Amino acid sequence: QFCTSNGFMAMINIPVWMFLSSYEKLRQKLLLQNTISSMVHPGRGIFGSDFGTTAFVIGKTYISGYAGSYRRLFEKQGEVESIEEREQAFLSHEGDCFAIYQVSREDPQNVRFMNLDWLKSHDIPVDRGNYDLIYTAPLGGSGTKMEQLEKLYEQFNLQKPVDFHSPSMSVSDIVAVKRDGMVSCHYCDSVGFTEIPGFLPDNPLKNAEMSMEDDYGMIDGIINNGPKEPTVAQLEQQARSGQPISLMDLAAAVHREDGDKRKSVVEQLHQQPKQESKKTAPKKSAEREL
Repeated sequence: QFCTSNGFMAMINIPVWMFLSSYEKLRQKLLLQNTISSMVHPGRGIFGSDFGTTAFVIGKTYISGYAGSYRRLFEKQGEVESIEEREQAFLSHEGDCFAIYQVSREDPQNVRFMNLDWLKSHDIPVDRGNYDLIYTAPLGGSGTKMEQLEKLYEQFNLQKPVDFHSPSMSVSDIVAVKRDGMVSCHYCDSVGFTEIPGFLPDNPLKNAEMSMEDDYGMIDGIINNGPKEPTVAQLEQQARSGQPISLMDLAAAVHREDGDKRKSVVEQLHQQPKQESKKTAPKKSAEREL
């Protein structure tokens, strides 16, 4: 409405209009009367744990045959990467990297911007539960660990990365550094950094997995959660309830369960004790094989 005849409009909003049936007429109008030049669908988490976002550019004039550019920046609808998943990705990263933790917004003990001397005078420990993981990235450059920490402090105050949207690094922040496979955590104090043993658990990968894994039989350092293959019984129940099912999924489930049954029978046969066959002495008249 506010564009010239050949103008364009850019906007960021929630993506409900892309899917809900109540916006079907709007979608038809956009596709028949306008031109979508480009669209990015970041999903959830761009502005925190929100309802999702989409960014797009629409031309007022319809251009027949125009091929726009479209990008979806997530794999699973409604997916928001949890702090545990981000921490696990940081700890399992093969190269050198770092992570920045800041006091959570609630800050029930009012420890934000407080140095270690103040914490000790009030008998308040540095507790992982009071912190949020806000940023991770590869660790570049050279120098000692303390030199790299000072460089990070300077960077996250004077030359913050474009994808860093939190307050500048300050007293009470924790910087976890992973170098040569070893992780150490350091408190940003009034002067310099002080190492904080035990800030991250001894086996953080296992603890993260225990809090997220939906199959405790697979505590193996890898988050195995994901879509499980449906069983025949589940698909039949879905069909009985009036929901559509895929015949390909049903055939695959039948084949998979038949294979499991065959494996089970073979395993039982292998587990049975072998019966020793009675040996009979050869007849004296039998010819020996040469």
